[in-house]
Amino acid sequence: MAMSLSDKMALLRLQNGYSKQQIADRLQVTEDTVTAWESGAAAPDLALLPKIAAFYGITVDELLSADAPKAAAQQTYQQSAQPHAYGQPQQQASYQQAWQQPNQQTSQQQSWQQPNQQTAQQQAHRQQTQRVADGIFKGVFGLFDKFTTLSNRRNTARLMFIFPFPLLIVAAYIFVGTVMHLWHPTWIMFLLIPCYYMIAAALRARSQKAFLFIMPVPIVIVMLFLLIGFGLHIWHPTWILFLLIPVYYWFVAFFVKSRRGF
Repeated sequence: MAMSLSDKMALLRLQNGYSKQQIADRLQVTEDTVTAWESGAAAPDLALLPKIAAFYGITVDELLSADAPKAAAQQTYQQSAQPHAYGQPQQQASYQQAWQQPNQQTSQQQSWQQPNQQTAQQQAHRQQTQRVADGIFKGVFGLFDKFTTLSNRRNTARLMFIFPFPLLIVAAYIFVGTVMHLWHPTWIMFLLIPCYYMIAAALRARSQKAFLFIMPVPIVIVMLFLLIGFGLHIWHPTWILFLLIPVYYWFVAFFVKSRRGF
């Protein structure tokens, strides 16, 4: 007899003596999701099919096939669908037989049968990590929310553009070079000029993502690399700092929302 995936999942669960909540805990879904799978209202994601098949000790092809299960398992399923099935002694015996069937699960299936407590701890750990990340963003950008507005930031940026910062850097370089004879590597301070104007431009941004994209992170990384290299003569493995540049932009692109304002 041809059988749908929803009916087969219900039969497999009853045949192995599991409740819907137990299946939900093992697969890290809700009990309502399992109910929807067995009623045909929804279908499992393709990524979950190998896990479901491994959990019952079968292959994905066997799970998706239209072959009906064994007669004993089918009888158990039919009895469970009758009214007051749990109250009849004969049907209770069928359920006991389903619980007492030999366990033919593979080692991969056994790895899924971890205690519910460990699953709860993993979920709590993920939630705690997410709360820490949200707290960091709120703490950093909350300063902008509390003390500045877009108009104030733009006024600050306008004053920064007016201020003759490059002349200040040139004067500082000449002074340090003449008085302290540190012409090298003091020339690195000239990299502060593009940093200064990029920060001024970032203050005019309307969103957190735009602000972070404009910040002069690559120039700061170059300055750190040069200072450590010239000062401490550690060029290797200090070059690893450059790997932070793509990581930074990837993080901003995928994890920072484009919300207006800070």
